[in-house]
Amino acid sequence: MKALSMITSLMIVLSAPSAAFASSVKPHIPKHSEHFKMDRKQELFRLVRTYTPEKTHEWEAAIKKREELKGKLHQNYKKDRNELAGLRKQWKEQNLSEEAIRKNTREWRESKHKGHPQHPDRKRVLQDLKRALKDKDEASIKESLNSMLKRVQSRNRELEQRVK
Repeated sequence: MKALSMITSLMIVLSAPSAAFASSVKPHIPKHSEHFKMDRKQELFRLVRTYTPEKTHEWEAAIKKREELKGKLHQNYKKDRNELAGLRKQWKEQNLSEEAIRKNTREWRESKHKGHPQHPDRKRVLQDLKRALKDKDEASIKESLNSMLKRVQSRNRELEQRVK
């Protein structure tokens, strides 16, 4: 059961990198949190090595790429914040109303980010993996892990587009 909760937590972390960039100030992350993330990652890799050892290198590459993309996305986020702050200052100097500034800000954000894609199958894949682990069904576990890997790789491609 512990493995299931760790995998669920890992997939949530992997699937929602934009949430980490939602605030302008990076929150302090306690050291025990970092260890918890490592435990989830180690548990995922344990499952991968056990059930799909031929995919271990693909998983390592996908996770490494995800971490690199998250770092680049965070750098872009900082640039965007500075750019928006400069635009807001210009708009205030032009004596625009607060409503006009909010409208301009909203339009700028929409043009910059073009929305974030939703992934409705994320929960289903996790539920399938949990069920397979509970039932100890190796074929389903392999299928779920492969499905998760494809989803991580797909999400990495989406993040690459956002980073550009």
